[in-house]
Amino acid sequence: MRFRLTIVLLLLNIAVFSILYFVRQSRPGTAYEESARLVLPVGLMESAERLSIEIAEPESRWTFERRRDEWQVRAPFDWQANPFAMDRLTQQISRLRWEARFRVDSLRRSGQTLAQYGLDPARVIIRLERGEETWSLAIGQPTEVGNRLYVLSPSGEEVLVVSRDALAGVADSVQTFLSHDVLAIPAFEARAVSVQSADSGGIRVRLTRQVDDSWVLESPLRAPADTARLLRYLDRLNTWEVERFTDLTPEQAGTTSPFLRLTVEGNNRRQTLLLGNRTGDRLPARRYLQIEGRTAVVVVEEEPFLPFLQAQESLRERRFLSLEGATATSIILAQGERSTRLQQLEEGRWQVVFSSPEGRLQTLPADTGVVNDLLERLAILEAERFVTEAPSESEMAGRYGLAPPQRQVTIVLAEDRPPVELLLGNLDAEDGLLYARRTGMPTIFKVRPGILGAVPLSPLHYRDQTLDRLPPGAELTAFRIVRHADDEVLFSRALTPSLDSWEAVEIAEGDTLRDHIHTVRQALRRFTVRSYVQNRFTDPLELDSETALPWIYRLEADVRLPGSREEAPRTLRYHLSERLGGRTQYGGSETDQVIFVLRPSLIDALQSLLDAAEGSEPEPAPLPLDTPLPADG
Repeated sequence: MRFRLTIVLLLLNIAVFSILYFVRQSRPGTAYEESARLVLPVGLMESAERLSIEIAEPESRWTFERRRDEWQVRAPFDWQANPFAMDRLTQQISRLRWEARFRVDSLRRSGQTLAQYGLDPARVIIRLERGEETWSLAIGQPTEVGNRLYVLSPSGEEVLVVSRDALAGVADSVQTFLSHDVLAIPAFEARAVSVQSADSGGIRVRLTRQVDDSWVLESPLRAPADTARLLRYLDRLNTWEVERFTDLTPEQAGTTSPFLRLTVEGNNRRQTLLLGNRTGDRLPARRYLQIEGRTAVVVVEEEPFLPFLQAQESLRERRFLSLEGATATSIILAQGERSTRLQQLEEGRWQVVFSSPEGRLQTLPADTGVVNDLLERLAILEAERFVTEAPSESEMAGRYGLAPPQRQVTIVLAEDRPPVELLLGNLDAEDGLLYARRTGMPTIFKVRPGILGAVPLSPLHYRDQTLDRLPPGAELTAFRIVRHADDEVLFSRALTPSLDSWEAVEIAEGDTLRDHIHTVRQALRRFTVRSYVQNRFTDPLELDSETALPWIYRLEADVRLPGSREEAPRTLRYHLSERLGGRTQYGGSETDQVIFVLRPSLIDALQSLLDAAEGSEPEPAPLPLDTPLPADG
């Protein structure tokens, strides 16, 4: 029994030792052995306060200092360090392990010296300081065989052989440890920005970030800031880089009396950039720059700083009507006693409300697209210039033309929000811009003059361009072009028993007239105009007090309405002038009491049908418009 137990224990021991042997063979060293090969004590790099690199050729010394867990360059430049390069360097140093070693005193016995290993003098010396303690690593030349380096241990008693990759680039690319960033505080961290520039007379402009992440101007006046523009400018500075370092003093570079002083405040830190003199006539323009609290002077391009020179204007919110997220219920356009109102109905459609010449209140359906375009244009209207914050009464009435204004636009908003009122005044002949003001704000600013053309008083400008529309079940049975003077039919087409659909009629016409007939009949089903001329019908057409045009043609159509018991169909009738020069032809409806301008597609189709009736070739495309439309009134 004892013999069997002995055999079992022997076999178990053999198995355990075999496992230990193979594990040892598969792992070259234990964790203890790996840490024992570290060149520097564990945790030294993490607690070091100062790091320096001395290079023999060319002779230079780089000094780095840790502040609040960030490395700063102290020599040869007082500048911010590249955090990525410094992280890589500190990792290399803290993980540096020797692969072989021998004692320095053994060299003397064999007749060798440290100079033969490039260690006396050393090519590079790395020093680490922590309090009063200092550790030095002298780096020598590469080994003759293999990718290795000779390093003198901190005690100076041993020569260590380390991997060359472990200290790659320490001497060759030491300038990579310099940060080339101009602004170190990212835009998303910024909480306040202060600007002073020579161009603005030294006025200090301060902007602050609000709880909702919007920005406001706090001084020299309180006003909304253009948040998107400010963040875009800061982002650009975040990505801009130093072009080169100089050995100039701040006095020589002009940064002691800076051309621009820009301060960005972040989370418990701030950075002030001082922009000094220009470097010369080279383009693009460059200036010297210094970071306040550092002595180094660098060269940067001037361009990304230019938006900050007039910060009070360039960073101010230019969209001043504040319509974002608002719902307009009506728009009132006024000039003196004249006014036109655009009113939204309950179902979302719009109507035009105005007074007739006789003083009666009239309504017309409004073109929703035109109204929406107007609201969008007002919402994105931007100030091109800010003129003054304290206009006098005489300036309002005289120079600015705002008392009374050329045009007053009042936008009534839903949800009990106060209405927004825009005043448009005189045109400044010097820059071609229009003086403007929002009621309730003291600021006089300038806008592009095109906005005045977008808010005419004529109710016809806003009228729905669909003058007439046939109901879905209505049937167009015939149409014709009639000479107005003698009622002679110049061209006509109708449904017949053999051609009982318009598709059949068009196919029978062949390629010459098919598309033109299709265009005319579609226009008759939904008659839309290019624009309206006047809200009354006259015969002849009276463009103004001195100009009258005769009606030359009539476009007529016979329509059978759904469910109608009448044998005679309804007749649509539109009066037409002759085609004038270019793509202009006037039309009129006695039924709707309106005169309008036809759409170009209908003008071309009618002309082609008339040419076919006369047996002539269709006319070529007309020249551009050479007959002016009547003034909008």
